[in-house]
Amino acid sequence: MTADITIEQAGTWPTYQLTLTRSGNPVPLAGATAVLSAFHARYSGWEIRRSLEVDDPTAGTLLCEFFAADTVHPGIYNIRLGITWGDGSSTTLPASGYFQMDIGPAPEAEDVLPEPLRVYERSGSTLVLLAVIDAYEAIEWTRRWRSPGSWQAVIPRYATGADALQEGRFISLPRQGDHLIGIIESMEIQLTDEGEVSESWTVTGRSLGAILQNRICLHGVSTGTGYDEQLAVAGETAMRHYVDVNAINPTDAIRQISGLSLAAYDQGRGTTVEVRARFQGLPDVLESCALQSGLGWSVDYDFDAGGFTFDAQVGTDRTTSILLSPRLGNCLIAGYRACLSDAPTTAIVAGQGEEAARTIQTVGTATGWGRREEYVDARDCATTDELTARGEEVLAEKEEITLLEVEYISTPMYRYRTDFDIGDIISVEYPGVCSMQARIVSVTETYPDGTIVLGLGKEWPDLISLLRKANKTQERT
Repeated sequence: MTADITIEQAGTWPTYQLTLTRSGNPVPLAGATAVLSAFHARYSGWEIRRSLEVDDPTAGTLLCEFFAADTVHPGIYNIRLGITWGDGSSTTLPASGYFQMDIGPAPEAEDVLPEPLRVYERSGSTLVLLAVIDAYEAIEWTRRWRSPGSWQAVIPRYATGADALQEGRFISLPRQGDHLIGIIESMEIQLTDEGEVSESWTVTGRSLGAILQNRICLHGVSTGTGYDEQLAVAGETAMRHYVDVNAINPTDAIRQISGLSLAAYDQGRGTTVEVRARFQGLPDVLESCALQSGLGWSVDYDFDAGGFTFDAQVGTDRTTSILLSPRLGNCLIAGYRACLSDAPTTAIVAGQGEEAARTIQTVGTATGWGRREEYVDARDCATTDELTARGEEVLAEKEEITLLEVEYISTPMYRYRTDFDIGDIISVEYPGVCSMQARIVSVTETYPDGTIVLGLGKEWPDLISLLRKANKTQERT
């Protein structure tokens, strides 16, 4: 059966005109109002409601305009018109059956040509361009929400500019108006399947956040309690403090990372944290702040002003506006893992004191078969809030793993980095297995083919909700 209306997914339809007649004569519409109701023929809950405009009451004509937001979900819709007459009576058209509308798949996104790689040398706080490489074979770049990302590039050894590649230098991949920037950490020439020396370099490294990997938290270790405490402060404030005193303005000036600064303003973002630092690696402490607060962090470079900037990142809850699912044609399932293992549900956190006088704090409310206890030695924590925060952090690190990876398919429905990005919380479906509202904790971009794989979170506060669709007969009995 041919649909009465065909519309492109996430598209619009030129104003549609409907003429009502009875026995060949126009139906008078003076004083009448009309509403179009469209229901997806397969998936309940997807519907479109649009008021119709009376175009010419004497000619019996109605006008209807669809918007892009109406047509994001593809498929066949059954349509009925509800007309309320001037005297208050109503009519439904057609009297039996339905009109039909077909929202077709969106056109494939145009291919975006990969941009050349850039190789830079650092001079103080400035990156100086050394070479442009436009003949790379492949690049895989993974961004991460709470830790430095990683990248790998395969580059012909004799490509123009390849001789500028060197450990410790910087590399950037411009795309869509900004840059992915990383540090070259290793270069390798591998053997081919035939045992011959490859004609390509395999170059790997991490994103700019890796510069913080070279600092441990030494601030305050020789004064007071010996701990650098950030208690009951916003996650962003704590992160900025630890970066400032250990990498930007440390007591010992030789520890300073020249050219690195904090973002201009502390916006106090993220929930409050309880963190005590002493000899941990700086990125580990930042991850602890991130786990408690829900924030991410990054180090970026400003090509206009020069200089490296640390900033906390906050995601946006887009669960009501972004839904990725194979049945919508906007993603493919790349991997799914759910593992209970020995994940604790209750933390028994032991604080300060000796023997019977030692402070014990229980974190978690699970009971019976669902209660799996974990002992946490937290002698460095002095208050109940600190003990609770430490217990929550341990449960977050060790809880049940639920990780879903999806290969995003570009459509006009949602645009990566325009409608959603790393750190955002979105809705995702794995038909027949689970539906999730989870944070995007990693994004892997592969060039030149443009593949984008999203990794959706596994731990609190990344996993907002998880509804498993699989049959659980045993649980219901």
